[in-house]
Amino acid sequence: MNGCLTSISKLTESIVSRTSMLENCEIVLAPSHVYLDAVGKLLSNSHVSLSSQDISMFPSGAHTGEVSAEMVLDMGCRYAIIGHSERRQKYGETNKNILRKISQALEHEIYPILCVGETKDEKADGNTIKVIQNQISQVFDYIGTELQENIIIAYEPVWAIGTGDNASANDIQNVLNAIRRSLGKLGSDSTLIYGGSINSENGATIFEQPDVDGGLIGGASLDGVKFSKLAQILQRIK
Repeated sequence: MNGCLTSISKLTESIVSRTSMLENCEIVLAPSHVYLDAVGKLLSNSHVSLSSQDISMFPSGAHTGEVSAEMVLDMGCRYAIIGHSERRQKYGETNKNILRKISQALEHEIYPILCVGETKDEKADGNTIKVIQNQISQVFDYIGTELQENIIIAYEPVWAIGTGDNASANDIQNVLNAIRRSLGKLGSDSTLIYGGSINSENGATIFEQPDVDGGLIGGASLDGVKFSKLAQILQRIK
């Protein structure tokens, strides 16, 4: 929840122009819902795709303030972030709610970016992998195999979001490798990304990990230069 129409438009234009030469790096921007139309127009005929930050678990009806999958699809969204740690922690989203949102996204041919991750206490108790595998299974166990491959999984340790702290590259690799292995045959074709205070200083070390396919960028995405540098680093490595 940052910016206004003027600043967001300038940021979008900066990212589009600075990444126009990147051929093998998929870039997706996720502005606030109220700016989806404006940003979508700026992305028209560009190499950058549009995502919503969230969608409703309901298709329509008396749900004031909610935004449906059909609505964001109308705005040109190809992706939707679902289950972000802030939604889970601050707004009480449950795995059951997240499953319903994932189902809505897939029904409308929107690629869900499913966020998973552990809290500080869960990490301290040594339950990182157990917690994450449960979050994934609560979705994948109820989604057909043919649709599972359309779900992007974003590992974002809750304790690292917006704190400036970061998991070590080795820890990130271990978690994503465990996720990939838990997915069985689907694992080799799955897109796994990492989110958690990624910046231009640590980006290369993180992106070099074999099971890291990309990043879910937070604070660094508010600066066109910093965000574009991360995209350039990712393309160079991958």
